[in-house]
Amino acid sequence: MDSNTLDFYKRIKEIHENIYADELGGSSFYKCFLMAYLFKNLKFKSYIEIGVYRGKSLFTVSVAVRENKGRAYGIDPYLNSCIKEAEASPAIQKIVQKAIQEMDFNELFQEVNAFKKNFDFDSTVNLLRYPSEEAIKYIKDTNISIDMLHIDGNHDTVFVQSDAEYYIPIVREGGIIVFDDIDWPSVRSVYEKEKEKNFLLIEEDTFGVLVKMDKTRDREEQLAPFRSSMQTGLKDFSYVKDLWEPLDLLVVDDIFPCPISSFRMEEFVSYLENFNKMKIFGNGGSLHIVSKESNGSVFQAFREVYPQYSKKVIQWNGYELPETVQAKLAYFCFLNNTYYSLDTIERNGIPFVFELYPGGGFSLHNQESDYFLRKVTSSRFFRKVIVTQKITFDYLTENGFCSEDQILLIFGSVTAPEKLNKSIGIKKHFGFEKDRLDICFAAMRYTELGEDKGYDIFIETAKQLCEKYQNIYFHVVGDFDENVIDVTEIKKRITFYGVHNQEWFDEFYSDKDIFLSPNIHGKLRQGGFDGFPTGCCVDAGMRETAMFCTDELGQNNSYFNNRSEIVIIQHDVGDIINTIEYYYQHPDELRSLCVYGHKKIQRLYSLEVQIKPRIALLENEIKNYVQNMRYAKKQEEKYYKTIIKDYHNIQTAYQNLEMDHNEIKTKYENLERYTKDLQNGYESIENDDKSIRKAYNELESNYIKLKNDYSELTENYKDLNDLHATSLKFEDNIKSTKWWRLFGNRINNEGSAK
Repeated sequence: MDSNTLDFYKRIKEIHENIYADELGGSSFYKCFLMAYLFKNLKFKSYIEIGVYRGKSLFTVSVAVRENKGRAYGIDPYLNSCIKEAEASPAIQKIVQKAIQEMDFNELFQEVNAFKKNFDFDSTVNLLRYPSEEAIKYIKDTNISIDMLHIDGNHDTVFVQSDAEYYIPIVREGGIIVFDDIDWPSVRSVYEKEKEKNFLLIEEDTFGVLVKMDKTRDREEQLAPFRSSMQTGLKDFSYVKDLWEPLDLLVVDDIFPCPISSFRMEEFVSYLENFNKMKIFGNGGSLHIVSKESNGSVFQAFREVYPQYSKKVIQWNGYELPETVQAKLAYFCFLNNTYYSLDTIERNGIPFVFELYPGGGFSLHNQESDYFLRKVTSSRFFRKVIVTQKITFDYLTENGFCSEDQILLIFGSVTAPEKLNKSIGIKKHFGFEKDRLDICFAAMRYTELGEDKGYDIFIETAKQLCEKYQNIYFHVVGDFDENVIDVTEIKKRITFYGVHNQEWFDEFYSDKDIFLSPNIHGKLRQGGFDGFPTGCCVDAGMRETAMFCTDELGQNNSYFNNRSEIVIIQHDVGDIINTIEYYYQHPDELRSLCVYGHKKIQRLYSLEVQIKPRIALLENEIKNYVQNMRYAKKQEEKYYKTIIKDYHNIQTAYQNLEMDHNEIKTKYENLERYTKDLQNGYESIENDDKSIRKAYNELESNYIKLKNDYSELTENYKDLNDLHATSLKFEDNIKSTKWWRLFGNRINNEGSAK
């Protein structure tokens, strides 16, 4: 599906999900998308729907109408009397009668009209509130030629017949006619007549799609103008259709279907056998770790072995899945697969279960691992986790990742029953059928020297035993060779076999005595650890080879009886050599270990213990999905009226708020005018203030000048007074002289005369 189709799908889905469906009506998403898809790709312009009700099909198809810049017409009288259907079953009539009593059709029309406005269909959709026999006049008067007609009105024969007779004649040649509810006998009778006159495009259980063409003319001649557009319109619809109904189970994995990961292969094939509606998306993201094969060649090999599942197993790239992929449940092995799929799972709303094996991103007390784990288990879509080790169970609960009731503990891994119960055949045991002791090591190399799997310990053990004994031989399976650690001194006593599939081991283990697994935790990454016993160890024990394993973390928990069904060793060369030497001296006990270890594996890894609980868990979660969907629908129906009432209350409150807003807006505009006037007045005052300040400064300058002049005048005046006083004193002094007494009177008299 191209990106344009996917975007179109999203827009259709959004509209479809926003319209409530009840017992009276509501077309399926499949039907709605099909009509919209055809309308868009056939470049139609006009759409007429008879029987709108809540508008689930009208508005979804109108998404395509809007994109094609066309016009849609929804015909529905919204009258109680018009939904009475005399030919309906008693159960339907009961529902209709209840609706007539409880439903306000005028209110329903207002809701549909509001939806048209709120979702921007005003310029695309016309709602004609008339019976179809009256609306036809408007259609004819406006010369509308119908590209697509959807007949879904009153289902009584007389009304279906009337709608067909009125509207089909004005559907253009090559146009589409859709009949809804063709499983109703009353509709079916009319539909069959029209099917005889026109060409059938698609027919499902409940609806049929016809192409209007005159059957009396040559079919090829008529189809020629429409063939290319029809092919375009339906080019990838078959892919889309496959994803309408959710899968029961969806699996995303980074290694499957590579057979080297045998436990994964057996588990997923078991699911493919038990779940019909299931798909596995294999992205090959970690395939390079276990195989040199390409993802494509792995898929090709799987299809050859399991052709019946070829359509269920999809070669993919990455973890991002289309939004069209829907499932009732998703399932993952390992933490990394779950974490990297989380965005897609949450976006598509898919509940999930995952299996938390050691490795694959999961470690103990590791910051990154804990972050991944917290994200996964805190998702609202997380349902259950399957763990295979008690230490994992304890880690999840003690650190608050999830509760005990969310965890299913199944010790071990899935193993094919036919392999578990397969006859060992002729098994050669040391000390009985042969004189040499054969010790094996098998693993994939993840570190330079394979220290995490204990390969370094294995080689050192081999070197020391070869020095002491001439009849002990060593065997290595996996991506190890003589160059990983130098084995020159024992090259004649050690054999490297490379990587092999499960079937190869049947013959390989037929004469092997001990499988040595000296693995150690924390070497590959902080907190990293292997399951107990490792998968390779179980493969050996399943073929009656004694299992010698380390168990530093105490994961055995008495599942295997030490020294009678398995041998717990230390990660220490000396301890391992002592243990092997004991059984070298007691071959009867070694053979007993092989036999009883094999029997314990048959019990612990049986179908009853391993796969059935897993399938039961998945089936229960799928069942819960259906129950939750039914509950959600009932809740939706229960609260729908309340929501509608709330909607009207909100709408009224909004109108009141709008009125208040307009009033406030008017007051604000007045206030804005007053503010401008005040601002102008302030600016005028500010200008006057500037003039006053200027005048004041001038007055202040004049005042200072006058003050200085006054000071100067005061000083002058003081000087004059001093002069006057001096003058008077001088005068007094003159008058007191003898001279003045002789001449003063004469002077005064002359002055007076003058």
